[in-house]
Amino acid sequence: ARSSPWKELWKELQGALQARDRMAARPRVWCDTCGIAVESEAKLAQHVAGKKHARMLRQLEGGCPTLPTAGSANLAEESAPTDPGLPTHPADPSKSAAVAKGKSVTEHPRTVGRGSAGKPVVEAILLRDWRRAEHLIVSDDGPRWLRDKNANGMTPVMMAVNGCCGSAKHWLLDLMLSHGGAETLAERVKGRTAAGMATAQNHHALAARLQAMEPVDEPGRCELCGEKFKPRSRTPLHFLGDCVRRGTEENRLIRCFYEAHPAAANTIAGPVFHRVNSCIKFRKELSETMAVVAALAAEVVRIDARSADPAATATAGYADRALHGRAAELDLDDNSGSDPTAVDWAEAARRSADWHILDLCCGRSLTASVAALLLPGAVVTCVDRCPPSQLPHYPEAGLGDRVRYVQVDMLAQAADGSDPFVEAVAAAHTEQKRPRLAVLGVHCCGALSTRAIDAHTALKGDCLLLLPCCLPRKDDPRFPPEIFSTSMQEEQYARWARFLEAEAGRRGAARTSAAPLPDVVSVKNILVSASGCAECPCDL
Repeated sequence: ARSSPWKELWKELQGALQARDRMAARPRVWCDTCGIAVESEAKLAQHVAGKKHARMLRQLEGGCPTLPTAGSANLAEESAPTDPGLPTHPADPSKSAAVAKGKSVTEHPRTVGRGSAGKPVVEAILLRDWRRAEHLIVSDDGPRWLRDKNANGMTPVMMAVNGCCGSAKHWLLDLMLSHGGAETLAERVKGRTAAGMATAQNHHALAARLQAMEPVDEPGRCELCGEKFKPRSRTPLHFLGDCVRRGTEENRLIRCFYEAHPAAANTIAGPVFHRVNSCIKFRKELSETMAVVAALAAEVVRIDARSADPAATATAGYADRALHGRAAELDLDDNSGSDPTAVDWAEAARRSADWHILDLCCGRSLTASVAALLLPGAVVTCVDRCPPSQLPHYPEAGLGDRVRYVQVDMLAQAADGSDPFVEAVAAAHTEQKRPRLAVLGVHCCGALSTRAIDAHTALKGDCLLLLPCCLPRKDDPRFPPEIFSTSMQEEQYARWARFLEAEAGRRGAARTSAAPLPDVVSVKNILVSASGCAECPCDL
């Protein structure tokens, strides 16, 4: 007779529990070099003789070997200050708890990576050698060594706050703060100071103490937010300006920004825009921004002139191909293009007073900054889900009344079926009280581009300009699988752009186009545009 399925399940469960108990009962031996545990000394010897261990040793080559402990010849025991409460070196096998229990322990020397080589205090903390750390901190070079950073950019004070000093945390932290460590309290890692890290760990008393000791008005730091920024002469924006002045920069969009708009370039180079002018890929970002803003300026002139005189012909300057081309004419090998200086910037600035610009997925809002400076009559609303602290200091730049920020997740959907994103941008547009609306989307990844079309349709925008980057998810049923029927990424991107153009047309736009802009410093350089309303005869 067959056994009951419950009995078979019970046997499997018993076997799994017994296997777990056997694994837990096995002794574990630790390899400090690779950071892994093995079952026995034989397995450890096999691991040490293997390729992985050898590769790790090669990676650590050039870093700091095991530092001498307090009893070595390099650091005489009598030279180090003593403290009865200072914990002993945990790497000493004779002092470990395992030895006290009668277990055998194999000592493996601690090592540090290349990022900490030549940084004595950081090395001592990583090696958990508190005696050596104490000796180094109180030495004459202690204040200089306390400014060193580990591979993650953290100072010794930050490492102590994060618990890297174990049971010596409070004692070593007091020692650091009294020997020059307080001068490093304004340093930031991912936007957090040592006080911010203490707050994140719910050590509020320690956070208040560290915050009170932070230095003020430190050179090279923003007086408004405390973030450290590069000197003006070292920012990517300044470097590009030097290239334009020397004649080594040939990109027409970059040259147009510096040559036709020197006042805007000088404004963005200021310290209040330090979150914008220090982007790592600033040249690429600026070319994309200038392409979209130039197309917007041309559209401002065209729409305003058409509304004044429906029989007037459209003038579009640089964006002529982008705004008046058709998807069927899309050719990625066509490197022709008009001169961006052909845009009538003065006329666009004069006619921009009626316009409200939505900068979707703004990031650090480079596009919003340039649009607000080149179209001084327009108001700009930046939309993203990141905190407002990532944006420039617009009020201090004199743009607080023209640039505002709406923090909302563009993909969020409410349980009651409402659309929080569309409701938020609709409220912002109503508050601005401008008759014209332009929706911009630079780097709207995947489905975010369709959300931009949703906002343009719901608010009945006058102009939509998208410069998409990432493709949507391949398994997303909302998008046609034909986009991914080819393995060529450039063709996939072109099909995605054509889909967005067709989608804007299906939503009621009278004029749509998708055409490459060769001056954009990226292979993803197709500008998708839509304007007008198919129901309005004057827009056809």
